[in-house]
This record gives sequence, C-alpha cells and structure tokens, in this order.
Amino acid sequence: MKISSSAIKGRSAMKAQNNRQRLRERKKIIQEWLEFFLYLLSALIIAVLLRMYVYEFVQVKGDSMNPTLLNGEFVFVEKINAHEPKRGEILIVKYPEDENYYIKRVVGMPGDIVSVENGRLVINGIAQEEAYIAEDIDYDLSERLVPENMYFVLGDNRNNSQDSHSGNIGMIPAERIIGHAVFVVWPFSEIKGL
Repeated sequence: MKISSSAIKGRSAMKAQNNRQRLRERKKIIQEWLEFFLYLLSALIIAVLLRMYVYEFVQVKGDSMNPTLLNGEFVFVEKINAHEPKRGEILIVKYPEDENYYIKRVVGMPGDIVSVENGRLVINGIAQEEAYIAEDIDYDLSERLVPENMYFVLGDNRNNSQDSHSGNIGMIPAERIIGHAVFVVWPFSEIKGL
C-alpha cells in the first residue's frame, strides 16, 4: 500500500494545527489563571490598605463602656481623620504604656478644663448632661487642663473604667488614637449606630 505525499502532508498539517490549537488552549488557561491570581492579589492589597488606613473591626473587651457597648460586641472603626476627634465620639485608642486597643468616649478637648464634682462631669465649668451613662460618678476629680494635642477620655461605665481620670493612664495623645467607632456590627441583634 502506497501513501501519497499529499496525504502525509495533510496529516502533518492536521497534526501541526492540532498542536497549535492545544498550545493556544494552554496559553489561554495559563493567562486566565494569571489574571485570576492578579485580581486576587490586587483585592488582597486593597483590603490590607483599607484595613491599615480606612477601617477596622474591633471587639469590645470588658465592661468599661456599658451600657453603650457590651463585652463581646464588634464595632466598625473608621480611621480617616482619627487624630481629629469630636467631643462625644467613641474612640479606639492605644494607651502609651500598653499596646492593646481600648474603647473610650472623648469628653475633653485640647484647652478644656475637666473635673468631676458631686458625681457629675464638668467641662469648662459646665456640668454635662450624659444620657449614655447608667449611674452617677462615685469619685471626684480636681480640675485638669487638657494640653494641646491631648484628649481626656472616659468609659461610659464611669465607676468601672481605667481611663484619663486614672493616674496610671492619663490623657491620650492624638497620635495614639486609632479611629472612632461608627456602629456595632455584631451580634446582629445589637446592630446600631454610635
């Protein structure tokens, strides 16, 4: 049996075409995986940058912010403009002597004079109405001037909180503020704005 040269050329051409087709398919699969990996890497980088500079989730540990925040709840923390808090905001801070996060309410701004008299917080000589605390304060605090770039913070559970009224903690430098709590995100039954 004799095979013509055109038949051999035809088979070779088909084989070459099949090889080219398989090579294109492999390249396409590799390209798709590479694109997937790059999208995944980009998403990871964006997520890390967002967590570092824009937001974070923090778990409440302890009872110092009762009744506003309860032990075990998770809060969404916004970090943009963290070093420029407003009075009344709930801040996430790191105390100078400790690298743990703490959640406290800013009550004293730079230049304020803060004291506690007769169970009431007094700012610049005016007793404050604080609907978010459950009981009167059971200690007195002599007048303290809040220095520039410092903040006076207290837990909402005033009688059970290590905060700016404590001698071992004191006022918080602006650079120690991580961000402010925006809302409770967990448990779902307790979701609320702050």
